[in-house]
Amino acid sequence: MSRAIHALAFHSVADIFPLLEGPPFDAFVADIREHGLREPIVLHPDGSILDGRNRYRACIEAGVEPRFETWDEQGDAVAFSVSLNLHRRHMQESQRGMVAGRIANLENGSNQFHREGSSKELPTSQDEAAALMNVSVSTVKRARKVLESGDAGLIAAVNRGEKRLTAAAVAVAAIKRAKPPASTKEINVKSTRGPSRWEPLERLAAEGNTSGHIAKILGFHRETVVNKARERNIKIPADRIVRGQRDADPDRVLREFVSTLESLMPSCDMIEPEKVDAVVLAECISVMDEAIRALSKLRKRLKTGG
Repeated sequence: MSRAIHALAFHSVADIFPLLEGPPFDAFVADIREHGLREPIVLHPDGSILDGRNRYRACIEAGVEPRFETWDEQGDAVAFSVSLNLHRRHMQESQRGMVAGRIANLENGSNQFHREGSSKELPTSQDEAAALMNVSVSTVKRARKVLESGDAGLIAAVNRGEKRLTAAAVAVAAIKRAKPPASTKEINVKSTRGPSRWEPLERLAAEGNTSGHIAKILGFHRETVVNKARERNIKIPADRIVRGQRDADPDRVLREFVSTLESLMPSCDMIEPEKVDAVVLAECISVMDEAIRALSKLRKRLKTGG
């Protein structure tokens, strides 16, 4: 065979889709061994595999000579990979969300192509990744949390369609809550020189912290955090939520809150615990326990008037 299994690298765009593993891959190898390679493997102009990692691996495993063709660079690499794979794979929303999460995390230049001295870079914002994979932005955000957790087992379970992305995100949040908070010494980056001391700012804002809380974590004044966020064009959504809550009519806020609870009550009788996955059940109960504690505190404040 002219090419060894490690002779060709996988392009970063190809890695947005999970590899076949276990019985599905074994069945794919058997099919190629019996019928040969039906569709050629597509190479990026840089020589890496842009589409066909599973076909390449299966050919090596089956002892079948791979066939190759080079991508013609029409359009962009991500859209090309997505269009091919979505036609081949029957993916659940959670699986598409994980792919979108990887797309939104591609480094600058990962999906660039060059022609006649020019270059084009496909934007990889969460909005664009969501549109490309036909999922919501909130689904992409949940996928990012799961991917950033580094929990290989959890990530693999969602990739295989064995676990819903919502349940996986809840599990990540539960693990995070269970961990003891890092000490000020571990988190405080004020002593770090240069722009690196502000690297956690965007992450902390995305996690729902207010500018005041971020200031405490990083060891700066709140005004400094606000100015630095404005300078780096980083949004702090929690600040807007807090301002909105302070400015809103208290009567309207409470009525809307109670109305939401009333609308959810009928759903309680529709849920059949015996049909719910045990892990999902445990994760949801954990979140509900927190909600009950928060509601209990609110009820007490309403009754006492303070």
